[in-house]
Amino acid sequence: MESKLAESREKAKDVPLSWRRGLWTIGLLWIAIAIADRLWFALDRSVPTWDPADYLMGSLRYWQALQTPEWLSGTWWHDFWQVRSKIPPLAYVAAALVQMAIRTGPEQATYALLLFSAVLLLSAYGLGVLLFSPAVGVWAAALCALMPGLYRFRLEFLLDYPLTAAIAASFCCLTLWRSTDPSLRSRLPLEPSPQASDGPALPSPPAPLPGGEGSKSLKPAIYSSVPLPPELRLTPRFARGEGVRGWGPDAGGLLRQWLAAIAFGLSLGLALLTKQPALFFLALPMLWLGVAALVQRAWGRLLQLLAATLLSAVVWWPWYSTNWFLMLTAGKRATIDSAAIEGDPVLTSLDAWTFYLEVLPALVSWPLLGVSLLGLVLAAGWHLAKRRSLPRIGAQSRWLLVFLVGGYVMSSLNVNKDGRYILPLLPVVAVVSACGLLAWGRQRWGRQLRWALAVAMAILSGIYLFPLVPAQAIASRSGLGLRHWPELAGGWPHAEVVEAAIAAEPYLQANIGVLPSTPGVNQHNVNYFGALQGFRVYGRQVGVNDRDLGQDARSMSWFLTKTGEQGSVPAPQAEMVQLVETGGEFDLQDSWELPRSRGTLKLYRRGEPFVTVEEMGPVSADGDRIRLESIEIPATAPPGQPVPVTYFWSGPAEQLQGAIVLLQWQLVESDRNSLEAQAVAEGSTAWLHDRGLGAGRLLLPRDSDRNFRVLDRTATLPPANAIAGTYTLQASYLNRATGESYPLAVPDVSFRIDPAATASPAPEVDLPTQLRQLASSLRQGDLDLVFREVGRINQYDPTQDYLEQAALALTYRLEQQPDNLDWIYALALARVQQQDVSGALAAVQKTTQFDPKNPYAHAYLAFVRLYQWKPNAAQPSIDSALALDPSIPEFQALNGVAALMRGNAIAAWKIARPLL
Repeated sequence: MESKLAESREKAKDVPLSWRRGLWTIGLLWIAIAIADRLWFALDRSVPTWDPADYLMGSLRYWQALQTPEWLSGTWWHDFWQVRSKIPPLAYVAAALVQMAIRTGPEQATYALLLFSAVLLLSAYGLGVLLFSPAVGVWAAALCALMPGLYRFRLEFLLDYPLTAAIAASFCCLTLWRSTDPSLRSRLPLEPSPQASDGPALPSPPAPLPGGEGSKSLKPAIYSSVPLPPELRLTPRFARGEGVRGWGPDAGGLLRQWLAAIAFGLSLGLALLTKQPALFFLALPMLWLGVAALVQRAWGRLLQLLAATLLSAVVWWPWYSTNWFLMLTAGKRATIDSAAIEGDPVLTSLDAWTFYLEVLPALVSWPLLGVSLLGLVLAAGWHLAKRRSLPRIGAQSRWLLVFLVGGYVMSSLNVNKDGRYILPLLPVVAVVSACGLLAWGRQRWGRQLRWALAVAMAILSGIYLFPLVPAQAIASRSGLGLRHWPELAGGWPHAEVVEAAIAAEPYLQANIGVLPSTPGVNQHNVNYFGALQGFRVYGRQVGVNDRDLGQDARSMSWFLTKTGEQGSVPAPQAEMVQLVETGGEFDLQDSWELPRSRGTLKLYRRGEPFVTVEEMGPVSADGDRIRLESIEIPATAPPGQPVPVTYFWSGPAEQLQGAIVLLQWQLVESDRNSLEAQAVAEGSTAWLHDRGLGAGRLLLPRDSDRNFRVLDRTATLPPANAIAGTYTLQASYLNRATGESYPLAVPDVSFRIDPAATASPAPEVDLPTQLRQLASSLRQGDLDLVFREVGRINQYDPTQDYLEQAALALTYRLEQQPDNLDWIYALALARVQQQDVSGALAAVQKTTQFDPKNPYAHAYLAFVRLYQWKPNAAQPSIDSALALDPSIPEFQALNGVAALMRGNAIAAWKIARPLL
């Protein structure tokens, strides 16, 4: 009886694993991953660090946008693609949909990673099945679950793990399409039926293909004398495409080929919608197959590949075409600038090309790498002993090598190095490693070796992920930071910080200047916890530049400081901390002790807030409009210096919320004793103070039947050439939602501009005024100053609402004075920053109309046309700019870009060559 049972067991072992049974194994493996991951997150009480918090914030932005979808509105889709202008949205949207189904929160968002885990396991399994056998696929998927590089980043909301899954899926679909090539069957050796093997063996290699894929097959007799493990053998059944629902080299039919091409096109589009580096890993395999089809003159196959590429463009084009310029500028900061800051090796050094080779073993794990490589080496040695020659690398192995080499080289070309950037290589490494493990054969000791390795890697993962055993020495050996224990000690006060700001200013949006930058306390996680409370509180990093410290202090109402370790901050941060804590303008609002003695967190609030809101009595029957109750302003002030002014507004919430107040200080009586009549005529007699009421920070209940009083403390800026004399205010109201406007009664208040007066202490002038001040620099082409100042003031308004305030006010003003060039340039600057293409185009067209002799006006129009991907429409403006001033290199660069967009690469190179 026992002998019969043993015989039946041996027979069962010789039955190859079917791909359908393999899917059940993959499902169980995914469930195990899900249980382990959720256990880890249940134990973890940490707060997200810099990048995870920023990405979580992005998921909340998409969650917010999806609350009120307008699927048929082109404007809604344009705004949707602009939610995150620098990073593609797929992972964000997946997390947003998960949070819509559950609820918002850092742990809830990570449920989206389980979806990407399923995609990754199925893709690794599919690669193994398509190239070798279901057994290879199962082991490849299992190794994806056990590799330290993958399970480490599976537990953090970063984009590298979703990108790895998306690239694996795309490469699997490309491999599926490759397997439908009718000529591939003639290049794959057909193995005899499974036989017992007395030693390890490699997968049977096919002969080389034309163009790198092989052409003529070797005779089966060459290999028939060398038995292979069934898991690595291409049996006649599988080679004929009967292994996976008829997919295979002769899987007949044009329909299957086109379906596979469509699958690849969609998966490629989704991969590029996950993160831009997807193309780094997929470009060479696509080029490889394209060249092979070209060499073989397989025009139908080439057409399918081109069609798949075009189909992918349908998926990724809407986001990339909307955000291409910001994506490129952000890409420079994320690669070149970050590499310089982090001290990454330059491309001309050997370290730049061996960096990933050094970190790869830790990502894969040394035990797996050693056992699998040894299995492949011993199998190769066994072949040498039997045949006196090493078999040539087969088409399947070469195909995997194309992906690995291409991905490695392209990743190494990126000057910004990090171990997680090569995670997309690991699923293919898992397939190769699975072949190495199965090359040990199906004998008992071979199976025991594989399972012993799997158990060892599972134990290693427990050591890396859970602090349940005294294995700190083992877990800390990796220099890549692969140890990722949950933080069991909670007590992070981020939610309390947000609640304190909301309690102090319940009707206002708060923007906190976060001065420390540590993993536990930084601008990104403060910003994220504020977003969880209805986007009422934001966090921004300020105090990092010497020249901006004073403006930072005068522009912010809230600051967060910390004792002890300050983290990755520049030298001026210490001075900024002193300015906040001891400068006298800020009061300590609250403080909290950080967990594990990490210091004390302190929240400071401005002693005299810029905006305060007070609830008043009910709205009267005739009180449906806002009122300017009073104004506080110094009696005298010098020209060209900020003048402190406080406006007291009142009215119903619906009118106050989102109101644009059009304010103009107008000369009513000049000082004729100090100026000649001609000087009076040449000087300025008025200036604007248009702005959003309450700086656009109001969060009033729109359905309230109560009046509110708003104290708006700011500064107005008389021009340097303002005529000395007495000025009074003219005011109107503009509703940004409806366009309704009406004049406002103004209190009888005036003040004098006097060159001899002493300037009064004042806060920073409001952001719309600062934007208008930049118009003259834009007109003169001083883009460095414009971009630097815009980057600074954007920190003070986290939603950049000041751009909309300025744009609406300027649009209204230009209806009365359409030829005011300062206003036209300011409006163009606002619309360009908002990525409002139609609004920017209308504004820059006016600059060329009213300022035709300014070459920069024509250059700005050309830039907007190029942003629209209209090089032909941009060319006349480029020619005009070059005719007015051909010496400016930026104009030459625009000319080169236009030539390149038209497909004239030779002309583009001739133009760009002198600029390099």
